[in-house]
Amino acid sequence: MNLLFTVIFVLFSLVSSLYAHEGNSESYVARAHPLGEMPPPNIDGILTDAAWQKASPVSGFVWKDTPDKPASEETVVYILYDRHHLYVGFRCHDSEPHKIVNRITRRGGDVFYSDVISFFIDPYHDHRTGYKFVCTPGGVKDDNYRYNDSEVDLTWEGVWWVEGNIDSEGWTAEFKIPFSNFRFSDAKEQVWGINFERFIRRKRETDTWKPPGDHGGFWTRMSSLGHLVGIEDIQSGKQMEIYPHIIGGGTESEGTRISGQSDIGLDFQYRLTNKLRVSGTVNPDFAQVEADQLEINLTRFPIRFPEKRPFFIQGNSVFATPLELYYSRRIGSKGDILWGTNATGKIGNYTLGIISSRTGSWDYFGLQKETAARETAGFTVLRTKRDLFEKSSVGILYAGKETAEANNRVIGLDTSIARGENLILTGQIAQSWNTENRRLPRAYLLTLTRGTDLFNAEISMERIEAEFSVNQTGFIQKEAHRGWQRVGTQLEYTPRLAVLGHEKFVIGTGTSLSQGLYTDQYFSDWKRQHPSFQVNPQFDTDLLLWENRIWSRVKFRESFLERVDFIFNYAREAELTEVFWAKEAKLMFRTDTAKRFFTTLQMGMGNFYNFAEKYVGKQRSLDLQGTLRPKNNLTFEVVLAVAQTTTPAGETDGEFISNSFRVTYLLTRDFFFRLSTQAFWGQTYYGEKETDLRYLISGLIGWEYSPKSHFFFAYNESRNTLSRRLRLENRVIVAKVSYLWDL
Repeated sequence: MNLLFTVIFVLFSLVSSLYAHEGNSESYVARAHPLGEMPPPNIDGILTDAAWQKASPVSGFVWKDTPDKPASEETVVYILYDRHHLYVGFRCHDSEPHKIVNRITRRGGDVFYSDVISFFIDPYHDHRTGYKFVCTPGGVKDDNYRYNDSEVDLTWEGVWWVEGNIDSEGWTAEFKIPFSNFRFSDAKEQVWGINFERFIRRKRETDTWKPPGDHGGFWTRMSSLGHLVGIEDIQSGKQMEIYPHIIGGGTESEGTRISGQSDIGLDFQYRLTNKLRVSGTVNPDFAQVEADQLEINLTRFPIRFPEKRPFFIQGNSVFATPLELYYSRRIGSKGDILWGTNATGKIGNYTLGIISSRTGSWDYFGLQKETAARETAGFTVLRTKRDLFEKSSVGILYAGKETAEANNRVIGLDTSIARGENLILTGQIAQSWNTENRRLPRAYLLTLTRGTDLFNAEISMERIEAEFSVNQTGFIQKEAHRGWQRVGTQLEYTPRLAVLGHEKFVIGTGTSLSQGLYTDQYFSDWKRQHPSFQVNPQFDTDLLLWENRIWSRVKFRESFLERVDFIFNYAREAELTEVFWAKEAKLMFRTDTAKRFFTTLQMGMGNFYNFAEKYVGKQRSLDLQGTLRPKNNLTFEVVLAVAQTTTPAGETDGEFISNSFRVTYLLTRDFFFRLSTQAFWGQTYYGEKETDLRYLISGLIGWEYSPKSHFFFAYNESRNTLSRRLRLENRVIVAKVSYLWDL
């Protein structure tokens, strides 16, 4: 079977590569005008500077959904540059300027709850990578990095300036972006990819300068951009950035008195070339990072939470592969991060990435006894990827974790082969090994997708061998000594309906066949841990399992309801004590997010395997999210999740409630206050009643007093109990100051 999957992987890759070809030539060309001796525009959001009069206007926007339909409101763009900066100005005409939606949020917040203008830029002009810059009428900004043509790294954060302004004709915006944010060639005359978009919130209308191709995806593709010409003799600017930080505060836990602490740390970033950067951190602190959401989890697997720590966010997309062999939150999960280094960039057709980090305690040399909660470990991740043809690639990733007692390592070969805009083959072969297992188990994944504006289709094959293990460095939801092999298909029909304002109506179905893979140790461990349970006589290791999914999604334009989703799953599943048909249905409603109050309601019900009691029960769930913005700079958010589980006889055996409340107030775009609380209550009736109660409260004052220079004052408290008394687990009060120092 291993050989079969390997042969299929290689043959599909070779056959698809024969058909790969370069994309269409672009006919949309925008020109940037050099400032020369003229003073640069003052970034105040008002296009009155003389320099803008020299720029060539870019207009002719159309609906992104229906490119043959002109935009309902006119948009004009102007582009200037000097030796170190790119300047972009927008004039967004609006026939009803009093209806422009302008919410004030933090950078990277929910900017699309407002009117928005944005532009995409591909400085390296490889039709694969690029950047997106976003602005609201109030000057709230957001940005992200694009890679693999259509994939998005929402965590990227550049240094740039923007201001917006509302007037009687609509609204305007001015961008100033240093070239130091970009990776571009050393050529004297530059040709970059570019496109512009405008989102009119109240109409839910997205307009674009260059229409997208017939690829059917939601994200703008870097291979579908227009061209930006006229840029010559530019420099990337500063080569070195240093971010020293100082912290001070105190901690307290049950049984200990509050103790003061102070510390220093350092982050840095050095630009070796326009295309290659090195960053590092020493004694990092993440006190300002918001805690993960408490969630109800009825599965046997841990929840995957997103990375929020600034150092590990940088360049994270370089290490992305179809199978998640590297999951950055593994670093530091069992010990303090002492230091870390990260190098990412591009040399010719090769994308390179290196991560090295050490965790433990500053006393780990022997002055302090090591504990399981403070593990000393070294992490190494190596990545290289070679561009092929216009939009294809092949890459290798290695990830390893080393401790004094053990090592865990994985290596994978991945490929992405694209034919035109619509056909993409992705695949990966990976192999893991560690101190306890020398069998070299493997994992295989192969997916062929074809997407158009009307249809999306996918065929996939996957095999995860029973001993394959990556959860010391990566993230795959699997049990030890148990794997699977699966073949699946799915098809979506996505017509645009006039009755919905040309929004897409989505209906889809997917089917898969799978089979479990087990080792003898899996059965022996199970019998040792559960001696009172018997294996179901219907269970067989060769049992074929089947799953079918049906889903639909309806989006509305200019109505009270914004979106309705429905999902139904029907599957034959197998556990050692049960072979059963699992059924689950979910229905979701979302109201108009342009309003000051909007809500999302999701209801679900079905049966499930109770891993604690080893039987098939039923579950019902209700999730409610509400957001209120009484003022443009004040937001209240409430999340409530309720779930109930029952036995096969219909008796309640579990009740769970998770809720959170958060209020955010912004004095300015760069100065905010946030207070949040989270609570989780769970009660189970497995023999005797058990109660789990957890509570978190946090407050944060943040001020970005200059780009990437911050002041934070944070308070965090956590409590939990398995009895009636809430026990203090941890309390932290900390102040932190960081400063960006350009060299």
